[in-house]
Amino acid sequence: MVFTGVVGAQAERLGGHLNQALSQGLNLLFTPGVYHVNQTINVTRPDTVVLGLGFPTLIPDNGVTPMTVADVNGVKLAGLLFAAGPVTSPVLVQVGPSGSSASHARDPTSIQDVFFRIGGAGAGSATTSLVVNSSNAIIDDIWAWRADHGYFNVDPSIHAGRGFEVPDTAAASGTATAPADLVSYP
Repeated sequence: MVFTGVVGAQAERLGGHLNQALSQGLNLLFTPGVYHVNQTINVTRPDTVVLGLGFPTLIPDNGVTPMTVADVNGVKLAGLLFAAGPVTSPVLVQVGPSGSSASHARDPTSIQDVFFRIGGAGAGSATTSLVVNSSNAIIDDIWAWRADHGYFNVDPSIHAGRGFEVPDTAAASGTATAPADLVSYP
């Protein structure tokens, strides 16, 4: 299979390198591995594809939001695992800024097979896993969980505020969140 218009993510080149590639109109491909994100990956171009193969894990460093998507048409996020870092991130993925109002009914953003883990393999903290402000988003097979077991075994310092904040204009199926510290759907 030939991929064109794609840049492969490399663990040592996250953040600025990926934002530069996105600004040049490239799509992102993550292969299996653990990627530390030291600055927000900003998806601003309509119809951008961010694809993970083998569920790569993106972990924010120093409480950054690992990925934001502008209020644009047709972005596709799929096959990714976002794991909270030890410093609280306000959100792990945000689609559309607060107050977004454009209709995307003809070319909606899709978020499929994207998972969020807070804790478990290491200490983690995030206020909200996924915030969707863009209208008409299609959300399928999403799981946000607080892994308060495993290595840290019921660690009360693992903070998972909310699983999702999703507008009533989104179409969501196959979603789960458990257990969150706050209500999962405001």
